[in-house]
Amino acid sequence: LVISIPEEIKNYVYLLLIVVTSFLVCYFVFNKKIEQFLLKKMFFLGNKIKLLNEGLKIFYNKSLLLKAVFFTLIQWFLGGTQAYIIFKAFDIEISILGIIAFLTIPSLGTVLPSAPGFIGVWEFFAITSLMIFGISKNVALSVSAVLHFVLIFVGMVLGIIYIFKDGLNFYKYE
Repeated sequence: LVISIPEEIKNYVYLLLIVVTSFLVCYFVFNKKIEQFLLKKMFFLGNKIKLLNEGLKIFYNKSLLLKAVFFTLIQWFLGGTQAYIIFKAFDIEISILGIIAFLTIPSLGTVLPSAPGFIGVWEFFAITSLMIFGISKNVALSVSAVLHFVLIFVGMVLGIIYIFKDGLNFYKYE
């Protein structure tokens, strides 16, 4: 089974890139004015605006920005590699751009409130994105369940390894 990216998905990706780029340009040009406006008009968000502003300050620190970009690329590369292996196991041929599009849709969907590990929400968006690519619902469910398990399992194993490596003590945080 060979998957190509539908034209509508490409258009949405281009639109998303334009929106994100526009947001970042506006942020850098009108930083203080935007923050003041949002604090006045959207006072109910309270501290969230300030936290967003603090998080976006990474763009002013080249060293931190390069580290963040580097680790983000590694994370996406590893996630894409895992997805590629799972797709191969299900005999699904998909391009690198298709894998990126597939991983992006469930990732964006996880901003919705959900259970720990995004169980349910991630699968819904993964199945939906695979169905957009023309994969049957049953195969999409199988692929998304296996891939999500692998993604969570690898993260848990790495977390446990680093807990012991760094000598963290859970009793200390009770």
